[in-house]
Amino acid sequence: MSGGELAQAAQGLRRCGDPVVRGVRLRHGGNCAIYVGSRLVLRVGRSWPLDTAQELRCWQVARGHGVPAPEALGSGVLPNGRPYVVYRHVAGVPVTSRAGLAAAGGTLAALHAVPGRLFPREAHNLPRRRARYDTALRGRAAVGVRPGSWADGLLGRAAEDWRTSREVAGHGDFRSPNLVARGGRVALVLDWSDARATSPESDLGQLAPEQLDDVLAGYLAHARRPPDPGLVAGHVLARHVALEAAGVFPAGTSVRVGDLLEERLRQGRWGRG
Repeated sequence: MSGGELAQAAQGLRRCGDPVVRGVRLRHGGNCAIYVGSRLVLRVGRSWPLDTAQELRCWQVARGHGVPAPEALGSGVLPNGRPYVVYRHVAGVPVTSRAGLAAAGGTLAALHAVPGRLFPREAHNLPRRRARYDTALRGRAAVGVRPGSWADGLLGRAAEDWRTSREVAGHGDFRSPNLVARGGRVALVLDWSDARATSPESDLGQLAPEQLDDVLAGYLAHARRPPDPGLVAGHVLARHVALEAAGVFPAGTSVRVGDLLEERLRQGRWGRG
């Protein structure tokens, strides 16, 4: 971002009540630019314009159900035309420990207690994110998923679930970088630009495979229903296939993940928490 936008962000933070904005820092968070003041954060869409009204509604609904979404303190449009949202800064570290991931599972279960009708039917995010499952289906052969194979069947199930299920409120990118831990609990869940009505399995399928069982340890203790392990695995695989097909993940990633999922499902170790 330009120095001009940095100055504009500082003005936006000041208008929303940040007392000291001399030390505004810029952090690139995925598809957004994050401007951190002394006690407030201003978030601007970097690769696409934020739908601020939709995001603020999701925060409000989630907070009303006990999920630590950001506390909204303002929104608007910078002089350069970019929409922004402002929320209170929460200090902490990304959730990575086993205990922290279990706590995150309880947080995700609380979100999945929210009926899907209270969240948007579709996310307002990058076209490539909205087309992830189409990308996975088109690119599966190129990354080593054989037609008619076990992995191919999982991808088909996940794509159909993504297209049709609107069961619960979903975050859409519930992963360690978006979870702020403090005092042994999840203090803040960030980046709601992928939020939409979806299935519990879809949200769980955005997690790294090596973290999923730890999250499920907390999730299953609070969830309204146990998730379908095979469908969760399908969403995990779809994410890796789409990102490998797009050149984000290195060649061979999808085959390795598919082999891991198949082994764990056949041995009954996947999704037990």
